[in-house]
Amino acid sequence: MTTLSYSVTESALRSPVEEWQPHGKQSESTTEWWYLTALVHDVAGNPYFLVWCPFHFTGEKASPASVGLPSDERATAALVGFTDYRNNFRIGHFPAAVANEADTWNPETNAVRFVAGDYSSEWSYKAGAMNLTVTSSQLSYDLRLTGVEQVMYAEDSRHYTLEPFSRLDVFENPNNTFFEGPSRLINDETGETVGVAVTESMDVRIMQNAPYAANQH
Repeated sequence: MTTLSYSVTESALRSPVEEWQPHGKQSESTTEWWYLTALVHDVAGNPYFLVWCPFHFTGEKASPASVGLPSDERATAALVGFTDYRNNFRIGHFPAAVANEADTWNPETNAVRFVAGDYSSEWSYKAGAMNLTVTSSQLSYDLRLTGVEQVMYAEDSRHYTLEPFSRLDVFENPNNTFFEGPSRLINDETGETVGVAVTESMDVRIMQNAPYAANQH
């Protein structure tokens, strides 16, 4: 498999669909990830939260598992999250494996593949649609998303308070602790709950990625 190139001095303008393909190594600290958070409901209206985030640790300093690997292999892992707010239940896993680069990409469906331990997935993106299938003994689902596009949104400054749905959405691992989940969006001027925002809060001081590492604290 040919990974996509990356250059700061000779940048290539590609579409979001083209950029979906795994990229080549940028530096010794390179980490690449594909990231989904979703607040979903069953037919009765009960809320659930999904997190799926496969990682590629292509830099030697990105993961101990990356050290000494052949050029056609890469260390991979996935952040797995499922929260059932009605039953106060959460699944949180971080399966990891070393994979051949060719096994991480399906060019026919424009899909990122992931296999580690009990988990396998394929996540495609093309023609404004995404299809994510995750399979394991504890958690399996098939999400079909339409109307997918690259957006940037801005409006006049407002002040909000974020109130997390549950402390269950706090993830812990040996390197950091972070919150990943839905929060009630409260207008500070009126005190009214105006919606839901999926938010993340974590300690980014351990994260460094060239060429911006010198400016990260």
